[in-house]
Amino acid sequence: MLGLALTSALIFLAIEGITDTIACNQVNLTGVSGYTSVYLVNAPGHARTDPHDLDCYYKLNTSYEDSFGTTTTIRLIFRWFNLEQHVDCNYDYLAIYEGPTTSSRLIGKYCGSFDYFTVNGRGPYMFMHYHTDASVASVGFGFQYGFGIVDNRCDQLSLGGGPGFGYITSPNYPALHSYVDCRYRINAGSSTSTITLTFTEFHLEDGCIHFYLEVRTGFQGNWSPSSRRYCGSVVPTQQIITGQQFVYLRYFRHGISGTQRFRLQYNITENAVPCPLRTFNVLYPTYTSPLYYTLGYPDHSPHSLDCSYRINTPSGSDIIRIYFQHFNLERHTACQYDYVAVYEGPNESSRLIGKYCGKNTSFVVTGRAPNMFIRYRTDDTVPSSGFRFMFRIWERPASSPASCDQLSLSLGGYTGMGYITSPNYPNTYPRHSDCRYRINAGSSNRMITLKFTSFNVETNINCNHDYVDVRLGGLGNWSPTSRRYCGIRPPTTQTITGVQYVYIRFLSDQSVQRPGFRLQYIISEPTLCNQLNLGGAPGSNGLIKSPNYPNNYPENIACNYSVSSSSPNNAVCLQFLDFNIHSQPQCPSEYVELYDSCESSASSVGKYCDTAPPYLSCLFQCILMRFKTDWVTSIATTGFNVRYNVTGTHYPSSGEITSPSYPVLYPSNAENNYVIKPPGATRIRLTFMDFNLQGSEPSCSFDSLTIRRGSESGTQLAKYCGEKRAFAKFFTATQLTLVFRSDGSINRPGFRCLFASVN
Repeated sequence: MLGLALTSALIFLAIEGITDTIACNQVNLTGVSGYTSVYLVNAPGHARTDPHDLDCYYKLNTSYEDSFGTTTTIRLIFRWFNLEQHVDCNYDYLAIYEGPTTSSRLIGKYCGSFDYFTVNGRGPYMFMHYHTDASVASVGFGFQYGFGIVDNRCDQLSLGGGPGFGYITSPNYPALHSYVDCRYRINAGSSTSTITLTFTEFHLEDGCIHFYLEVRTGFQGNWSPSSRRYCGSVVPTQQIITGQQFVYLRYFRHGISGTQRFRLQYNITENAVPCPLRTFNVLYPTYTSPLYYTLGYPDHSPHSLDCSYRINTPSGSDIIRIYFQHFNLERHTACQYDYVAVYEGPNESSRLIGKYCGKNTSFVVTGRAPNMFIRYRTDDTVPSSGFRFMFRIWERPASSPASCDQLSLSLGGYTGMGYITSPNYPNTYPRHSDCRYRINAGSSNRMITLKFTSFNVETNINCNHDYVDVRLGGLGNWSPTSRRYCGIRPPTTQTITGVQYVYIRFLSDQSVQRPGFRLQYIISEPTLCNQLNLGGAPGSNGLIKSPNYPNNYPENIACNYSVSSSSPNNAVCLQFLDFNIHSQPQCPSEYVELYDSCESSASSVGKYCDTAPPYLSCLFQCILMRFKTDWVTSIATTGFNVRYNVTGTHYPSSGEITSPSYPVLYPSNAENNYVIKPPGATRIRLTFMDFNLQGSEPSCSFDSLTIRRGSESGTQLAKYCGEKRAFAKFFTATQLTLVFRSDGSINRPGFRCLFASVN
């Protein structure tokens, strides 16, 4: 029996201090029933930190031949397990398979930090894949393995097959049993049917180590984030499983202590649409609905739901407000899994007001009558408890503006600027305002710059009352790039590229009134010679080159460069390594001009064209440089090459780093190094809110962002390129340097990175 196989002295196979992938492979770990592993060590004395980018494989094989009613079991006991933590174990992980290869049943995928846990599977083989990526270092793990025999006569792998019900119980229910590994497979006949599991009795030992029941989906019962393991004496809640043809259950018992047993009923039903379109036809221009509840609320909504609701109002109505309460759906930055989408119109072809997920006690969504459409979807992984909602409809008050829309803001297809203001600005805006503005740049090749010169809108932590929405595209559909603003602090200036239209919405409710806002919009031709946001903490450095350097620079351009330090106690130094600009008396049309700060009130340090500017000996916290050229001349002029460097001793504990001129396209041939050195840090978190560089991993042969330990010549920890959703990485280091490089071909928006110490 397995219980006897593991009574010998505790002996570990230690996986630590690995120096290369081949050395860490162990593909012939064998034994017979009752065997316990010998002690093996790789690289004795090596520091207990495994290298990056490992792929190690271990195969265990027992020579016991299965016979009727019994099968081999393999048990792993893990000690001091320490791998990088992630909710889905996507970075460093140990994957364990019940069979000889990675095509076998996936028992589990493990990461994080544990002092002790066990993994059990049937023989004759078990296969393990240990992977580390290029970011956070992992200590590794140690494990002991043993072989034994269990009873498998309790398997029931052909349950169901169509509509109906049945029961699954522990062996000999309700009598005692011991040392079993039972597998049950329920077949619904079709993935369009629903499988409901209802537990009528449940008594298993606590801890989920020696006694447990697992519930998984799929024919083979592979692990996934939706897998569930149950133990203890609390009866599990009812599960309603949709979108899956098979449910796979495993009951494991290692021991004979106590009265361990369970009984559950499974019910297979053919799916009608679980929640067909529900239409609310309102007869009055002013109306308040009762509360409505999602299926399964407040416990768990079924998986794979697709529900729709439509609100229809009479012609006299103007405003529809939907009040969501006790909202709890699976969280995702772009709401890709479980979500509610709300549209301003009769169907999904209408303007998308917003897409919502996560946990939010209550919030309001406002749209214009006569219709609003709601779509509620859940996937087949993490359960959500759903929400409840109600809606109100009313006519626009006489005091609110009849129409404040400006949907044709254009400059005739030309470059220039204009202004948008809230109603009655600079006086207080009216209640119940709903104003739409559309800026047309004339072409998606132009840039649209938005600068709020005045901003005072009712403050709320989630901007649920009064707010300004900024969205891309002609219809103003929601996307992850949408931004909402409120409060008294003017939003940062935005430069938008790659779209022809920007859609802005100002909304106020019935309560607080404020002066509102004044927004300047500028439509301009794109330029890739600007390099803003350079610099950073002490040690940050790089090169600024004139366009086309070392070839002749273009005619009739105006380029701006700014280099700043992260603290007013630090300073920026500039050194011109090469300088060749068309020389004219007093430099009237072609020149480099330096300023003593990056503010609009900055003073000129000097204008240069015949000789290079002198070395600026680290006097200013921020230096602005402007480069202006005239129309073509007969003189060959290659421009300049400048090295910048930040000096000082003050390092921020957290902050933000962006690529040059982000969110505008970064320049060609960029060479920028950003130092991160939070005081006292031993572990640093980098959170990339936006990432879009030319190239593809792992080569990143065009543009790249490389993470190095220490300086720009330190050990490479990671290298990124391509287009990514928001992601975070953790690095064990006291100092990091972000090394950004671009080539001379395609330019992208770049990256925005938040850093912080996470000791």
